[in-house]
Amino acid sequence: SIQMGQEHCREVFATSRTLEDPGLMSEAALTYGTALVVGHIDRELIGMLRECLEKLPDDDNACRARVQARLAAALQPAVDPSGPVQMAHEAIALARTIDDERVLFGVLRNAISALMDFAPALERIPLNREFAVLAEKRRNVAEQFRSYLRLMIDAIEIADRQLFDESIDAAEQIAERINMPHYLWRTASMRATQALTEGHFARALELIDEAQGHADRAGDLESLITLPVQRFTIFKEWRDKQAPALEAIKAQLQHAYASGMAEVEFFINPMIAVYSGTNDATAALRLLKDETVIERALGSGDRLTASTIGEFAARVGNIEIARRAYDKILPHATECCSLGLMGGGLFRPVAQSLGIIANGLGQLEDAKHHLETALSMVIKMRALPAQAHIHAELAEVETARGNTSAALEHERAAQNIAQTLNLLGVKVAQVPADDDAAGSAEDRFEIRLEGDIRTIRFEGQSTSLRDSKGLQLLEQLVSQPGTEVHVLDLVGATREAASSDAGPALDGKARDEYKRRVTDLQEELEEAESLGDSGRTDTLRDELD
Repeated sequence: SIQMGQEHCREVFATSRTLEDPGLMSEAALTYGTALVVGHIDRELIGMLRECLEKLPDDDNACRARVQARLAAALQPAVDPSGPVQMAHEAIALARTIDDERVLFGVLRNAISALMDFAPALERIPLNREFAVLAEKRRNVAEQFRSYLRLMIDAIEIADRQLFDESIDAAEQIAERINMPHYLWRTASMRATQALTEGHFARALELIDEAQGHADRAGDLESLITLPVQRFTIFKEWRDKQAPALEAIKAQLQHAYASGMAEVEFFINPMIAVYSGTNDATAALRLLKDETVIERALGSGDRLTASTIGEFAARVGNIEIARRAYDKILPHATECCSLGLMGGGLFRPVAQSLGIIANGLGQLEDAKHHLETALSMVIKMRALPAQAHIHAELAEVETARGNTSAALEHERAAQNIAQTLNLLGVKVAQVPADDDAAGSAEDRFEIRLEGDIRTIRFEGQSTSLRDSKGLQLLEQLVSQPGTEVHVLDLVGATREAASSDAGPALDGKARDEYKRRVTDLQEELEEAESLGDSGRTDTLRDELD
């Protein structure tokens, strides 16, 4: 087993230290750290590698390059990733001074791991392609597979759908040839990402379940994060009874954190807190008040967390954090951000977040520009759910700009996609801009679903009722105080209503036409009554009824 092999490496490392042999120490440390686990920090490995670098001769460039590359990978994800990124670049440069393809191959393998998610994708792509060529030349199919996984992430960040699909196809061919669960779960997960991108949620769920079966057989630690994150995407997007439950997803993630993936929690928590669509904004507000979280999110190269926190800050009126997040991610306006392999390749245009933040800051022209940039990117990626959300954001911005016709056009586009895909829509935690406006926790009216029971709390008292369609509609209304909700929107608000046999719901265009016709009939009725035309009056009343 891996644990037994690592124990042998510890013994060799200790013996080598006694013999004062830094070369043998390095080989033991590198063998101990052969496995690259995304998001996992092994403090023991880091200590071993640092000790090796201290003791290796300055002129042993081959060994120093290999150890430095692996140390750079072991340090990620770092609070400040720029240090490991610089270390990785230095290791690659040192390896190129040595006329040894074997050394370069090993250094690229580990150094690129430190660069993924943090260095620009356009900088990584040539390195990943070079590594793929070397892996093929050495007939190392495992590392070929790794190179295609990385190229898929590169493709996502530059919105290159052709490279995205080609990388998945190439990885799948290798996985089918090897026919081992460690590889098969990854390709099923990658296919699920394709399905999620296009809004094929039922198919994505099937593929995630298939990936789960392979991952369970492989005992792969990374799957404990990747697959729940993909399930979360279905939960927050899909209006269907098959959609996964949030509590089950959270339980799976807690299991992952307890199983050695605790470092990943920092990247996952903001996404869950902001986009889970619940009315409880406590967790999201806590993020904005935690200076440690804010400083790390806005001080590192983690674009996804900075974008997520910036969006939420803008929506609740925290101008200072929204502005800081906007300035942080602005240089990446033409890129997409993601959780990398850890998140199964799920992505979001940085420009989409910039548009939402700019709108919250009152920068309407900037918001329009960023959202249109984001829309062009997701169209290239054939990402239909993302197109719906961006159209909805553009409708809001165009309304604020006074461009009603453009707003209606974007609204119709958003509604058409949402109805076709049965989208729930991305929701952020709903809170007033001023905490005091919400009153104390005991004074607030709250409805919370706990299993199949809804608990209702108000003024320090509570009662529990079995869940029903009426309670679901009530929750929809009280979650939007002061907001007019049309009855047709309300009827379409629950998953049960969406999947019932009550007949097709009116789309936005039909509803607008319906409203206009009612207004016209009322005007005509007033005219007929003023003229004393009883026959026409009766006809118009019948149609209105």
